[in-house]
Amino acid sequence: ERCRMTIPGEFVPIDPDAELGPAQVDRLLKRLYNELAFARIALRNAREKEIKDLEAYSAAKQPLLLDPDCPMPSRSAGVSKAQHDEWINVRIPHLWWAYQESKIDRMSAVDYSKQIAEQVKCVQSIGANARQAYDLSGRHS
Repeated sequence: ERCRMTIPGEFVPIDPDAELGPAQVDRLLKRLYNELAFARIALRNAREKEIKDLEAYSAAKQPLLLDPDCPMPSRSAGVSKAQHDEWINVRIPHLWWAYQESKIDRMSAVDYSKQIAEQVKCVQSIGANARQAYDLSGRHS
């Protein structure tokens, strides 16, 4: 499995006192661009898994909806949508939980992808400042 930059012990934050010249910023940006690509692949995989888990859950749910004992939501019968859903979900808990976990995994993948994209923007800004400082001093890398 690929090492992600956020695994404890793997990610080394930028030392605020470190001198980051254009070459160092370029290397850091390349690492972040690669991580962003991996994050987007992980997001795509999480979305695909979520859809598969939803399909499995929905397929198992359909026969339960036709069960004569299935409580149908209605004010007159005093049955809420939550009670209806609970009746179904206790009969297929492994599929319901698998789908819930897939949703959380997808949301986490979205968050991680956004986090890396924000880091890229920050490092690009640092790079622009470094280039300006190097240009003003007459240095070139």
